[in-house]
Amino acid sequence: MTPVDVKVIPPAPPKSGLSFDQWQFNRRKNVVTKDNGIAFSDAERMSVKTVGRTFGQMAQPAWAKSDRNIQLVVAHMMWNMLKCKSSIGFPREKFEENPLALVLDLEEQLRKRCIDFQRQRDQVQMAGILGQKKNKTFGYAKLLSKVIYDSFRLGKKSNEIAADLSPLVTAVGVRQHRSRAQMVARVIFPAELNPPYNKRMGELYKHDVEYKRQRFLAGVGSKVSEGRTRPGSHPTAIETFQLIQAGRTVVDLAEEYGACIGRIRSLVRAGRRQALGNQRPIATFPLINVLKLWKEGCTAEEISQDSGLTLAYVVCLLQNRWGVDVTVPRPEGSCDIDAETCSLKR
Repeated sequence: MTPVDVKVIPPAPPKSGLSFDQWQFNRRKNVVTKDNGIAFSDAERMSVKTVGRTFGQMAQPAWAKSDRNIQLVVAHMMWNMLKCKSSIGFPREKFEENPLALVLDLEEQLRKRCIDFQRQRDQVQMAGILGQKKNKTFGYAKLLSKVIYDSFRLGKKSNEIAADLSPLVTAVGVRQHRSRAQMVARVIFPAELNPPYNKRMGELYKHDVEYKRQRFLAGVGSKVSEGRTRPGSHPTAIETFQLIQAGRTVVDLAEEYGACIGRIRSLVRAGRRQALGNQRPIATFPLINVLKLWKEGCTAEEISQDSGLTLAYVVCLLQNRWGVDVTVPRPEGSCDIDAETCSLKR
């Protein structure tokens, strides 16, 4: 018998591509089955749409894992709503000592804010004001804590959170609160505690965050409230709009004049309105006249009738802004000023 030479061949190197059909295990599920009760005649008239899953849309930031950090963000958001200074001057010592007492104090100050219903003519602004009135009754701290905890700790969607808080806030309002919480967290927390920027966040957003964080770390407050602004340090609204039309950007103007991006953008909007001749009407009744008429002896009803403001808003101004007790009985006939003084129209 002739011997046969046997050669051992080594295995072939692996191929770069797949060795099988990649679509054979990912076939589309049949619409007509014996379990769902759909017939072929029904499937011919049906419109089938495949929706992909949305896993990982909302990344959980590292700061949201701590209850203390959530309390700090809520306190900062309430401070910003009250002071409008982007966390400048936040009483961190009071928060470290007793965060609940600080939040209750901020809540009480927010309840005293006067809301003008009469001067709002836009339906969107009116809806926002009504939402603020509901939030004052419910409590800002509870609302913000609910939105932040459910969004970042429980991973709920905005419509689910809005359904739990209905009719207090809508899904759009939930997303707005969540976005503001992320902005505050990027300002007060270091970068390692915040998620990376989303690809949909533009350079203006990143520049605004960096500007506010640098001012927060430096402890620099509002230039306007502290009297550190020079007259004419910023261009006028018309000049800003003309610079934007000439090719300048908002970031360039903010860096040149040392201003916040929001300030430059507000100047651009105001300049556009003025250039197009669409200026908003200016009220001819200053609110300080409410206090002047009250000291002259007019009642709240008379001030409301002559100024065009609602009675509730007049009472709110007298009580919360100037500390006047409107429940104290006043002598009859105390309004001894002439009719021309009380005839200031709005």
